[in-house]
Amino acid sequence: MKRKRPTLWLLSLARYFFALAGLLYLLEKAFSLFTEPHRITLGGVVELLVISLVGPALVLAVSWWAEREITQREWTEAELRKTTDTLQALVDASPLPIIAVDRDAKLQLWNPAAERLFGWSAAEVLGQQVPSVTPDTSAESRAHIEQTLQGAPVREVEIRRRTKHGKTVDLIISTAPLRDHTGAIAGGMALYMDVTDRNALEERLRQSQKLEAIGLLAGGIAHDFNNVLTVLISTSEFALLRLQPEDPMYRSLQLIARTARQASRLPQQLLAFGRKQVLRPKVMNLNDVVRALEPMLRQLIPEHIELLTVADPELGHVKADPAQIEQVLVNLAVNARDAMPQGGRLTIETRNAELEEAYTRQQIDLKPGSYVVLAVTDTGTGMDAVTQGRLFEPFFTTKQFGKGTGLGLATVYGIVKQSGGHIGVQSGLGEGTAIEVYLPRTDDPLESTRSEEPSLTSLGGSETILLVEDDDPVREVAREVLERSGYRVLAVPNGDHALRTIETHAGSVHLLVTDIIMPRMNGYEVASNLTSRCPEIKVLFVSGYADVPDAVWDRQAPLLRKPFTGDLLLQAVRYVLDARIGENDLPFREFGDSSCDQI
Repeated sequence: MKRKRPTLWLLSLARYFFALAGLLYLLEKAFSLFTEPHRITLGGVVELLVISLVGPALVLAVSWWAEREITQREWTEAELRKTTDTLQALVDASPLPIIAVDRDAKLQLWNPAAERLFGWSAAEVLGQQVPSVTPDTSAESRAHIEQTLQGAPVREVEIRRRTKHGKTVDLIISTAPLRDHTGAIAGGMALYMDVTDRNALEERLRQSQKLEAIGLLAGGIAHDFNNVLTVLISTSEFALLRLQPEDPMYRSLQLIARTARQASRLPQQLLAFGRKQVLRPKVMNLNDVVRALEPMLRQLIPEHIELLTVADPELGHVKADPAQIEQVLVNLAVNARDAMPQGGRLTIETRNAELEEAYTRQQIDLKPGSYVVLAVTDTGTGMDAVTQGRLFEPFFTTKQFGKGTGLGLATVYGIVKQSGGHIGVQSGLGEGTAIEVYLPRTDDPLESTRSEEPSLTSLGGSETILLVEDDDPVREVAREVLERSGYRVLAVPNGDHALRTIETHAGSVHLLVTDIIMPRMNGYEVASNLTSRCPEIKVLFVSGYADVPDAVWDRQAPLLRKPFTGDLLLQAVRYVLDARIGENDLPFREFGDSSCDQI
């Protein structure tokens, strides 16, 4: 049973007291009437009734009204406490920080979410000014408070504040004025939403889109540049064949040819960054790559830098191009070396990793799952946030003029992305740098690196070759190289001409040499159409990058990379023509590589 408050007990006691007093007074007067009848008067009777009946009744009515008012007040107070407790529970349970200040801008409320975000406990800040405001944001904070105290709420304004531990956080703030019982503004309340991670993700997305745009441009430039270099290299070779070494022009032409070969490295790096280079992935173990390159790396790394390798013996397999992964490791090692001019330690580590959604949703184009990690860590100078933001841009470098092209890490970025991987960077000024390459793990078994290759007896021949190349200078150079070596060449600029030529040509066509990337009909489509009509024809693909259907690689046809020399073209042609394995079923071989040593 609900107990009454002391005030209600006193009212009940007073009511009973007056009722009893009225009853006693009535009895006393009644007794007087019987003992002294001569004193009975009309006024006396009226007085008796008023005092003994009306008085107590009035007291009873007043006490009942007072008790009702007190009960109503108690109920109101109980409901107010219930509402207050509910609101307090909501504020405490809110995942968003909520604070309140009085008219002097001193904190009156600091919920648990505010404690978690900013680092200060409620006991530390209540009664104080908002601690997360820094000198450079004090004017902005004061303007928000004044606006709120004037009755104008702040709606979803992005601000920046600092936590107790010095971390800067991006927030969206909304405010509302708080009023007292008279309707006057007594303070203000603010609600924050932490958008630091969202902003970081948006910045990574913008950076990725910028790199993607630069990559498209770089890939297009490199493809066109490869065609130009092919013509320069081949025509300079032709000219050298016509001259004697003592000729005054001989050394000049040698210089042109040598410079063109050196220049061929640039488009390969651009193609790597643009993710448009030709890749031939195979199942491999990264430990094998590290083990094979370690002797060379020790030659690249000076003695005052300690080189450590930490290989996971249970490392999983990845499917990637071994040559490109070697380039990734070398570029990362050289970059780490250059960051330690005074010496230090360079660590190359391999390990397995399971990436969960909590991490991958903060990244771009990264899915949860099993990965193999290749990590290169140095104890060098480190990088600030601005440098990290431009780290993978082509031609961006912090090295002195003439000591770096700015393409090393851009190449790494392109290779990793084209291989379906992810690259992460952790660094700080004076804290060294750790770059981690994540490649998807595969359960497929390791592939053999050995393949049966036909022997090359002569680079010349008399077979008929259908040459399909949309770039006029490249087509003319290739035709001249082949014809000089005895081949009969049917040179056409596109796939439509190739189909018409094969229909009208009276004799046999032994080999199709076709560029992969061409307008209207690509090289794979040309090859498919021709081999369906002439199953005996063999195929050699030519390309500067790999933006082509996967079926091109499934076909297992050899590939000649641009830029190429005349000898390299003849070697590839002879390789295909001399094959004895079967029609269009050659073991894959790639002629020409990014180092261009054989060009």
